[in-house]
Amino acid sequence: MRRGMTPEYKAEKLSRLREEPCSATHYEHTPTVVYGDFDPLLETRGYLSVCIRCAGAPLLGRAQGRWQVQCPCGAAGSLAKQDWRAVLDWNKSPRSAVDDYRTLPLFGLSNLPPDEARERLIGIRRDLELRSKEAGLRRDLGESVGQAYQQRLKAYLAWCIYAQGLVKMAA
Repeated sequence: MRRGMTPEYKAEKLSRLREEPCSATHYEHTPTVVYGDFDPLLETRGYLSVCIRCAGAPLLGRAQGRWQVQCPCGAAGSLAKQDWRAVLDWNKSPRSAVDDYRTLPLFGLSNLPPDEARERLIGIRRDLELRSKEAGLRRDLGESVGQAYQQRLKAYLAWCIYAQGLVKMAA
């Protein structure tokens, strides 16, 4: 068995992982852990970007047992297991219009210039990555970790990555 697969190794990794969020450096580089009232599991559907081909409003629906964004003009996004993932995949695709990062419903970016938004998102992303890894290791070690909590972390992380792309384009 590879060392990375043993429960001992996972427990050791979890212990090291738990130290970073408590460090002064991490605290200084994490601007916030409060992302606003937006729930990425429940509200992402309302943030579909318009179709670049026809400027129409695409719709989210089920296709082949998965979620997919489709526009009346025929443009379609990729299939995804979660509705929020289908929306973000569409928004990041060349089929959708580019949004302004300042209009995103989370992370407090509305009044920040691109360089400040970029720095803010770097800290938030690192914190989300740490919390997601910690939750996965805790689950692997038999601790009770809610599936909705893990999905919410993944959705926030996906939104953060999307926001970073928008900030990069705006810079």
